[in-house]
Amino acid sequence: MALTVKTGLLHFLNPSIEKLKILTIESALYLPKLRELMPNAEIYAVVEDEDVAEFPEYMELNINWTFLNYLETPLPYEYEFFDYIIGEHALELAANTKDMASGISFYLKPTGYFLSTFTNVRYWKVIQGLMKGDYRFIDRKPYSKQDYTRLLASSFYKDVVFAPQKHYAPDGFIEKLTSIGFENYGDDLETEIWMTKAAKSTPEILALKQMYTQEDRRILATLLHRIEYTIKIMEK
Repeated sequence: MALTVKTGLLHFLNPSIEKLKILTIESALYLPKLRELMPNAEIYAVVEDEDVAEFPEYMELNINWTFLNYLETPLPYEYEFFDYIIGEHALELAANTKDMASGISFYLKPTGYFLSTFTNVRYWKVIQGLMKGDYRFIDRKPYSKQDYTRLLASSFYKDVVFAPQKHYAPDGFIEKLTSIGFENYGDDLETEIWMTKAAKSTPEILALKQMYTQEDRRILATLLHRIEYTIKIMEK
């Protein structure tokens, strides 16, 4: 199974003329369409192969390139810098997935999102392979939807949205699996790749953070505490 979803994560983005800051991690295929969607965005890209930056399709996109192996080297950016980080299989390929997920979250603004994908361990072809004694995930980690949700929740992400990329099974195979005890909630057995959009904040808190700056929120919180506890300002 190929390690690509062919820019499917753009499903989660809407066109914008805002000056957003966006990072792609080993996801250069997204850059042309991303530039179309976000013409005014500051787009950064991390790739290990320096030759990628010379590909003709990327030459006129005004990309800020960084060349490193993200699995071994920390990203050289300020914390809370990006509005979006796109890393297709970034966690699936990491040795310590929790550390990687947490590390990526540090670079996102409080209103930011991490877009990623993972191979569904409950996908029918994975199960079919196991039936034949064939397991092809030596260098990466497939997940169930539930396990990936727990991973993100333990790594400072507050809200996760999923979208499936499906590959339908031959007639009768799903029925065979369900007859021996496999549940197929939400056609999970025919979902090859799960695409995810994980937020740094819950929807309610996210709306508040988008309306007020961090300094404004600090002032409001101080005033509310004074009102709640009837704290009066000392007269000079």
